Amino acid sequence: MTAPLGRLQAAFAAAGVELDGPELADALWLAARLPTGAAAPVARAIAAAPPPTQESHQSFPGSALPPRDAAPAVGAHAAPPAYSTEEESGRGAVRTGPGTAKPVRLPGPRALSRQLKLGRALRPLKRSVPGMSGRELDEAATAAARADTGVPYVVDRPVPERWLRLVLVVDDGLSMQLWRGHARELQSLLERCGAFREIRTVPLDRALQHPYANLFDPTGRTMVLALTDGTRTVWTDGRVRRLLNHVARLGPTAVVHTLPRRMWPGTFLTADTWHVAQHRRGSPNVTWTVTHPALPGTPLPPGRTPIPVLETAPASLAAWTKSLTAIGRLTPLSLWTPPTASGSLSPRPALSVTDFRRTASRDAYRLAAHLAAYSPVTVPVMRLVHACLPGAHGPAPLAEVLLGGLLKPLDDVEVPAFEFTPDARYLLLEAVPTAELVETGRRVAGRMADLVGRSSDFPAWIATPAEGRLDQGSQPFARIEAGAAGRLGITRPPHTPLPKDSSGAPQPAGKRREPEWMHPLGSSGGLASFLATDEDTVYVSDTEHVWAVQAGSGRVRWKRRLQYPSAPSVANGVVYVSDTQRLYALDARDGSETWSWPTGEWETSRPAVADGVVYVGGETGLWAVDAETGEPCWSSPFRTLGKVQAAPAVADGLVFVASYDHRLRALEAGTGRLRWTFEAGGAFLHAPVVANGVIYAPSNERLYALEADSGELRWSHEGWWWSPSVANGLVCVGGVEQFVALDASTGVKRWAPAEGRVGGNTVISGGVVYAAHGAYVWALNLETGEERWTFYTGGGLVWWAPVVNQGRVYVGISHTPQNEALLLSIRA
Repeated sequence: MTAPLGRLQAAFAAAGVELDGPELADALWLAARLPTGAAAPVARAIAAAPPPTQESHQSFPGSALPPRDAAPAVGAHAAPPAYSTEEESGRGAVRTGPGTAKPVRLPGPRALSRQLKLGRALRPLKRSVPGMSGRELDEAATAAARADTGVPYVVDRPVPERWLRLVLVVDDGLSMQLWRGHARELQSLLERCGAFREIRTVPLDRALQHPYANLFDPTGRTMVLALTDGTRTVWTDGRVRRLLNHVARLGPTAVVHTLPRRMWPGTFLTADTWHVAQHRRGSPNVTWTVTHPALPGTPLPPGRTPIPVLETAPASLAAWTKSLTAIGRLTPLSLWTPPTASGSLSPRPALSVTDFRRTASRDAYRLAAHLAAYSPVTVPVMRLVHACLPGAHGPAPLAEVLLGGLLKPLDDVEVPAFEFTPDARYLLLEAVPTAELVETGRRVAGRMADLVGRSSDFPAWIATPAEGRLDQGSQPFARIEAGAAGRLGITRPPHTPLPKDSSGAPQPAGKRREPEWMHPLGSSGGLASFLATDEDTVYVSDTEHVWAVQAGSGRVRWKRRLQYPSAPSVANGVVYVSDTQRLYALDARDGSETWSWPTGEWETSRPAVADGVVYVGGETGLWAVDAETGEPCWSSPFRTLGKVQAAPAVADGLVFVASYDHRLRALEAGTGRLRWTFEAGGAFLHAPVVANGVIYAPSNERLYALEADSGELRWSHEGWWWSPSVANGLVCVGGVEQFVALDASTGVKRWAPAEGRVGGNTVISGGVVYAAHGAYVWALNLETGEERWTFYTGGGLVWWAPVVNQGRVYVGISHTPQNEALLLSIRA
């Protein structure tokens, strides 16, 4: 291939279109014949398209609240609104619970891969036959007759037409939600190949009810293709078999299986290989000659009609089309094997995560863990997330997840959506590190930005981080940056109204906060941790480094590169942090390594330091290491059944360990011996807090208050909560779009802000509770809950609690509109 053609091929590859030599030649041939100029259809479409929205490149907002023209990144949600919707006049936004969302249609990845090769496999079907709808002049025959006879004589002929019609029968069972994109793209591919004079799509249930109106053609010039995943009982109770047997007596008939062949034995549609030959092109199946591949001359068993079962793969389609168009040639085809038993089968029971992990492939288990982070999800979002996973190939992992028994469909929603069972979701989150989930989210967002502007594929709902989710169960699957949001028609994303005082008037400027300084922490976008401080330095981790920043000026003192470091802790001039393999003790002055100890764990908790011991949790348990030497303090680590993601709490000679296995444990700090265990109804995802002999432990189901020495339950409060803060007899705790101050002794609610206004992680200092979540940081009066001030991040996300030190509030921000991580200081 010449150098210019090589560069052109590389340019197509960079745009995501892989072309080999013949395909590139076809593209060039077509490009030379397309109309050009301003009147060309493509030029008219480009001229009619709205201009792209300019992306806001502000370095950071000048005010603490969103300006009128701000265009922060917005969250895209797969789950439809869970509440009754109400159209806002003139804006087309939908009010759903505590937030505002705008319905949009987003582009998705291709469901059917290798479409060019699939199109080539269908080329043998492009045949014409004399038609019956009219006649036309045969110029060659007319000229020959005039030359032979010398008499003007007009010779006509039937107008040629494609030799077959096509009826595409699409299974409409629940599991076929996964293959809607395949059905749509397969129909489009069949239309583009030009082999059929007419294509109709019929749902399987309608075909079963009215076969004569939809499928039967006595002329024998109609081909029937049935698309299915073979998981409905209609494929084993005889109804579909009888229908296709009748159709196969009239014309060519086949079944297209959406799953790869290795998964067919797990469905109601299986096949074995036979040699097939035809004596007339496009003849009905019942006229074929079928012999056994290993026993030549052995025919198909009596009463069994040969019906091919095809994969959506070029080789399978090519073999089938050649068998239809090649006369007398033996071609190996997979023919449907009749089921050994009929009748209705009981639905597949829900599986536990352990059962699924034992039977599913490694790729399917990893995909399930990523989807659990976005649950509930629609099928297009499943495909989008799967396409963004490294090494993802083929639809098999998607099918395993959808059919594996972990997902259940949501009821009463317009767009079919699925969610994991509660236990499955929390346990699946253990399968991959949080850093990998964050990285996948970034790839999904990048893929969305690349695809915006192409044909729309699926519905979604857009909400800003400031407003949180559409409902408490909905998780955003991507963050759409300002430029891409503009191309979706969202010129100014909706956001939470400006804070107002009790009279309803906007807050005065004195209740807003400006940053004293801010420092970018690289361009990776992800801020991985809580912050830690000593007298004059703030320590923080992003996805690639540990940073030490001077508290007064924001100047970087040092940084150290680690692979996915945990949140740091600092004690006695030493910074303790772990990465994917080791626990490190770093000199707080310059970041030099004092010692390191191998954890052998990919993901660990934030280290907790107390009484000269460092406690760190991991995927399988808890370790205790001497803070000065790095030597283990216990004879063996304490093993748990679930991941210890939250930092342990240490008080009064006990270490309190919260884990994903729904258990809170108290261990003796000196020996690691178990003192007591409390089992909850949900997983413990965030760190517990000990105050005045009581441990407050948040789970994704309730906040528990337990006696620290015995584990006896004092009270609990319902909700999905993050780490609380305790002071002055109050427990202040935030969660998903909620915040409450509870009496520390009784759990009775003392006050709460307006619903949806405040949420997330908290810290208490000087009679003020600081809460951070989404794109906001709030300062509230501890006794009354009155809002003192609010800070808006300009679109970045605040996942972790702020740190207060010497009159300043330090805030870490992730994924700004410029995809940066920031550390900033605000006057308290």
